Amino acid sequence: MRAVIEDYAKKAGITLTASYEGENLPAIMSLVTSTGGVALCPSYVKDQLTARLVTRPLQGAGLTIDLVMGYNRSNTSPWLKRFLFRADELVRNVQKQISP
Repeated sequence: MRAVIEDYAKKAGITLTASYEGENLPAIMSLVTSTGGVALCPSYVKDQLTARLVTRPLQGAGLTIDLVMGYNRSNTSPWLKRFLFRADELVRNVQKQISP
């Protein structure tokens, strides 16, 4: 996620310098609350914030980050097969949405 944020800042023409860094959401919330600072976080975080913190979306196109899955090919679990099928289906649906 750091690379995505740094790339966004570079395109916006700004340099980000972190005074503190949190390893997880509770640490980030604590740092922002105690220092009066700001944090760049995924949008799902907005539903997990305390009442003292607010979110604002970034302007422009949404940021994306590549995700990967790892599994052992020798795993014959029907749950894994179903998961992989649904993941492939999700990828196909997203590709249809972004294709002209």
